[in-house]
Amino acid sequence: MSLGGKMMLHCGAKEISREDIPNIACPEAVTTVRDGKNGAVESIWQPVEHEFLVRYTEQNLQNQGWEITQSQYATTPMGNRFFGLMEITGKDLDGNGADGEYSRLLGLRNSFDKSMTAGIACGAKVIVCDNLSFSGDVCANHRHTKNIYDKLPGMITTAISKIGEAFKFQDRRIEAYKATEFDRNTLGDQMIRLIRSGSIPPGKAVAVHDEYLNPAHEHKTDSKVWNLFNAVTEVLKTVPASDMCNRTQKLHKELDKACGVKWVDVTARDKFESDRAEEGGRVQPDPGVILDA
Repeated sequence: MSLGGKMMLHCGAKEISREDIPNIACPEAVTTVRDGKNGAVESIWQPVEHEFLVRYTEQNLQNQGWEITQSQYATTPMGNRFFGLMEITGKDLDGNGADGEYSRLLGLRNSFDKSMTAGIACGAKVIVCDNLSFSGDVCANHRHTKNIYDKLPGMITTAISKIGEAFKFQDRRIEAYKATEFDRNTLGDQMIRLIRSGSIPPGKAVAVHDEYLNPAHEHKTDSKVWNLFNAVTEVLKTVPASDMCNRTQKLHKELDKACGVKWVDVTARDKFESDRAEEGGRVQPDPGVILDA
């Protein structure tokens, strides 16, 4: 069963098998020297193999009592951008949310072209429509610097140790979305807020409006924030995968406000990398992304 084929396969990406991942060659590290206030400054761009990210995530899930029930992977041409989805279950949580209407996911991403950082994040898939969202309640993130092989594994271990807590919070959040009334007379105002927050592209506002009023899939609620959430995520199937991840994180923050949900931050961060983020050589700013550093 697909874990979100439209998200994985558009924009030139193609689906690959788990066995294909070790065969994707990783570029060599690149050292750059630039002038700084106190003389020459050396920076190193250190890509990490897609296989390293996937294998370490698999091992940590297994070691910490989680089971991967399904997985799906995709890359862009030459393997420069990698995306992965893992549906997981384990401990005291089943794989299909509190009411069986959605499943629990881990999202993975990595790049060889400096377009994305490497790491993982929690997410969910609404089963009836394959809509995906990533809330960023647990993230393990690291830029492709010389320390990535030293620090990313520990960050992944820490993040996975917290995913039980994150998934329980995700359950509470979704229940709040389903219980909170949404006045369709304020739909236009809400569209403006979602555009301003970056939750939806301006050009998709009409599509979200129409999807809310005439949904492609039937849900168990009506005139609730949950219906608006699914209208947005249905439309976001048509945007690039990394963009979808960024925007659904922002969407959660906006809808959490509407429902009075207090966000729980259990992100696995590296303080050194955060402090260095404003220095030269960083990837393009990508606030609120699935795997930011």
